Amino acid sequence: MELRQGGAKLREVAAAIGVSTRTLRRWALRGNYPERADYKRRSILDPSLPYLASRRGEGCHNALGVWRELRARGFRGSKETVRYHLSRWRALLPAHLRYSSGASQPE
Repeated sequence: MELRQGGAKLREVAAAIGVSTRTLRRWALRGNYPERADYKRRSILDPSLPYLASRRGEGCHNALGVWRELRARGFRGSKETVRYHLSRWRALLPAHLRYSSGASQPE
């Protein structure tokens, strides 16, 4: 609104804030920018996060093993979903704890 009042063209404002000119026109008709609700993306893994956290606390970082345990508990997601989630946690660990004793560690 301030850009438009300052003399900027509709197309320039749209490019500056990353919306279409059509969206800007709609906002102008309303007279204000619409408030947006906070959006939290849900994951199929969300119901299993407490279990994952407890397994993590027990020192289990093996994604395939945890995925198998989750499947036995009714989880219907892929092992890649579990692997991705655990890899984010594993990255926070000190280097000597990131890898199992049977895996080769990078130099």
